[in-house]
Amino acid sequence: MHRVNQQRNAHIIHLNVAIEHTKIARFIKSGALIRRVGRFIASAKVLPMQLVFVHGAGESSLSFHYQLQYFTNAVAVDLPGHPVGKPCTEIDSYVEWLRGFNAGSGYQDVVLCGHSMGGAITLLYALRYPEELKGIVLIGSGARLRVHPDFFGLCEQPGDNNSRWLDQRRIAYQRVDSEVQQALMRRAAAVGPLVELNDLKACNRFDVMEQVDQIQLPTLAICGSDDTMTPVRYSDYLVVSQPCNHKSKGGGVLFERPGCRLTEIAIPEMTDY
Repeated sequence: MHRVNQQRNAHIIHLNVAIEHTKIARFIKSGALIRRVGRFIASAKVLPMQLVFVHGAGESSLSFHYQLQYFTNAVAVDLPGHPVGKPCTEIDSYVEWLRGFNAGSGYQDVVLCGHSMGGAITLLYALRYPEELKGIVLIGSGARLRVHPDFFGLCEQPGDNNSRWLDQRRIAYQRVDSEVQQALMRRAAAVGPLVELNDLKACNRFDVMEQVDQIQLPTLAICGSDDTMTPVRYSDYLVVSQPCNHKSKGGGVLFERPGCRLTEIAIPEMTDY
């Protein structure tokens, strides 16, 4: 079991799960995330809506294989270059592509659910076009995404036939079903380390820390307490930057500031991912 630290206010829910960023992919493919997103959708009153999943750097729509099975009205996008086409070099370009995708698909009342770089895309989308969204879900992301040089190094020196880079992907996927793991590895090989390098550079330049307090949409922020790539402080900043902040303490009592509405008092436990 994984103890969860949850923080809420009128707009934002912060879910802090004791997992690492390298395991977030496994968490994304678990029933635990499905249940948590489902509860958020119900509690935030964002129905009816269109749920759109946005993957992270160097990943693809296959990251959300299990979510698409559960949320029958949901879609997961393959961003440009993942693997078809040319990747965008900036987060704002991905935002414009995603907006075009939503408009071309005729989607309304959209809830964006972004992992890592997908969370950056989601945040910027929410800042630019809040009227087009009903809510946002951020998984292992933040208002600023500084990338450790080691991650650049692995993409720049991926080994013969990308063997070192693919080995790290295999580790990240090792606990998903073997059939799904094989599909993920084939997709990773098709995307390749250069696309991930491009994405990581875009993430490294991303910064909306001075703007994130403008977001008034219902928001669910999920992070891993042992995450070194997008550490807990990234999600903490999303919480403290929002007005009417609630914090959880001890056995699960939430304390509300004056003028804020207490929306939940229970701190759930996450089942084994």
